[in-house]
Amino acid sequence: VDTVAPNPPTVSASPQSPTTQKTASFTISGEARASFSCSLDGGPALVCSSPHSVSGLDDGPHSLVLFQSDRVGNRSNGTTREWTVDTVPPARPMIDSGPRPLTNESSASITFTGEAGTSARCRLNRDGTPGTWSGCSSPLNFTSLADGSYRLEIVLMDPAGQESAAAEWSWTVDTVEPAPPRIESGPGGSPLASVEISFSGEPENVFECRLESPRGIGEWESCSSPFTDPSAQEGSYVLLVRQIGPAGNVSAPASVAWETDTTPPEAPVIEGGPSGPVNTSQAEFLILGEAGALAECLLETGVQGGQWTDCPADGSWSDLEDGPKT
Repeated sequence: VDTVAPNPPTVSASPQSPTTQKTASFTISGEARASFSCSLDGGPALVCSSPHSVSGLDDGPHSLVLFQSDRVGNRSNGTTREWTVDTVPPARPMIDSGPRPLTNESSASITFTGEAGTSARCRLNRDGTPGTWSGCSSPLNFTSLADGSYRLEIVLMDPAGQESAAAEWSWTVDTVEPAPPRIESGPGGSPLASVEISFSGEPENVFECRLESPRGIGEWESCSSPFTDPSAQEGSYVLLVRQIGPAGNVSAPASVAWETDTTPPEAPVIEGGPSGPVNTSQAEFLILGEAGALAECLLETGVQGGQWTDCPADGSWSDLEDGPKT
């Protein structure tokens, strides 16, 4: 008489978990002359042998319970193996934030999210040259980036070894300052009441202007060409113009300076010259006025008025006809 159940069978090979395989194989060993039975996912225990294979498994958790029976029919307790089939790759990760498409920052921070239980791998490509894949986590920080175009790729890998499609974030680093704007035209001499200044720069750039005037030093403000200042206040003026590139780089300023003078000069003083009747066809005068001022003269002959013209440099007229002159 034998009523003693054998020991549970030994399973020396079984599927890893999780796995992408829809088949599984088990290597079973036990007592000499014992027989085996197997129950898949709670089903009936059917006669099986080693190696035991199952196929057509759906995604999800699975279990196999193995028994051994001796020659008189005593059955052991079961040996259980559990595993999960997963053939669905994780969803593409979502990039939540990153640098502006065009930036003058040499550092960048990227945040992303993905399915729980997955691990992330990242690759940074520069100017079309692929980088190296490596493990990463959010936030992902980069420093000391040289000027150029960048594309970050992020993939997720689940415990079964399946990889998601890549999420991408692209941007360009530009830290080069534009050249100062070009002053095309501006005030000549001393404008009386208003001034207009034309300037130009690189395409796609915007301009900022700052006016230093008798009213004080202004703030940098957005401006366009031509710049006009209708102020009639006398004094010294300086206009500074700078340009800002699409990446936010600011140029050194260009400048133009002028003086505004709205006060007319004092009347000139005329010394010398003929007086009363004279018997010469020449006349010479000494014309005195403010330093830097230009003198204009009008020679009236009899009842005929003349025209204002620049006075002769030496203050003399010749070949005058007979008649009264003023």
